[in-house]
Amino acid sequence: MVCNQTPAKPLFSGSVLSRKFVLFLMYIAEKFKLCRILFSRSLSFSFTLSICFILLLRTGIHKYQNGLVVNGTAYELRGEISVPMKPNYSCPYFTLIPPATNPKSYQRKCNTCAIVSSSGRLLKSKSGDVIDAAECVFRINNASTEVKYQEDVGRKSSIRILSSRGLDEYFERLSNEEIVKPEDILIWDANIRLPRLDRVTLKAIKLADIYPSLKVYILQNHVRGLPSFDTFIDREVGLSSTLTGSSCSSGFYAMTVAAYICDSIAVYGMSSPEDCFESNLKKRPQAPYHYQPPYDTIGECDMYKSRWKRSIHGHRFMTEHMIFKRWSKHRQITFRVPSW
Repeated sequence: MVCNQTPAKPLFSGSVLSRKFVLFLMYIAEKFKLCRILFSRSLSFSFTLSICFILLLRTGIHKYQNGLVVNGTAYELRGEISVPMKPNYSCPYFTLIPPATNPKSYQRKCNTCAIVSSSGRLLKSKSGDVIDAAECVFRINNASTEVKYQEDVGRKSSIRILSSRGLDEYFERLSNEEIVKPEDILIWDANIRLPRLDRVTLKAIKLADIYPSLKVYILQNHVRGLPSFDTFIDREVGLSSTLTGSSCSSGFYAMTVAAYICDSIAVYGMSSPEDCFESNLKKRPQAPYHYQPPYDTIGECDMYKSRWKRSIHGHRFMTEHMIFKRWSKHRQITFRVPSW
């Protein structure tokens, strides 16, 4: 007995053209999958290769750095002196606020200058009268001249070097004072790019508007025809900050500005480059990092070492002090409290 069975339908019904089109789509899908796998693997390989390169580069940099480090706290100076050999009474790196079409650089002539650090070394030094006798007195950030400190640090303030981070604190301090004494305020921040009105510049303009007795200047890091300010340490050390991770401290800005406008400079409260060497730390206790809160309970050398360990944007305090020591051989610069 013969059964009549309905023939099965083919998997791909229709014309030969439509079957070829379906096969073509399957072929493209397989190729795309293969390409995706290859792309994923090549991306992983490229990422791994980049990580290896960065690690090798950092290792090489680290070894190169170690070859230039002095006693684990500072870099050797293999570059050239970055400041003028005599003052020209104008510092082109700071511009008067508010920004003008023709910016006016900071100009001042001082026969004698006193740069007063915030170091706890100044406590009980009774240096106030000697400091106030200088024609121009530099203060760093929000260093206080309250009555309880005046015997040691003086009361006079002619020029204040202020980092952008200290602006809010400075505003708060001024709001509590009945009389705001005239003072030149020089504000620095590595990211300032005039004429762009960034957050720091706008705050500086506000400061100048509220307190007309203050002359407010802001850092012009890039000046036509001059090397940028943030390369000063690079030129002294002979290495790029990419290798050293260095960033100028407020004290470095103060010393540099003084080198441009002062005939003679006396520095108060700055330690010598060797003071934080391990061999010297055993001989005497550390001085407080600041003479006022909140940093009056932190050891000076402990703070220096913590900044030294930062791989980027670290203040290399002892390297800076080595630079100042070298400057003192060519300029009339003396170091007091301590003397060195």
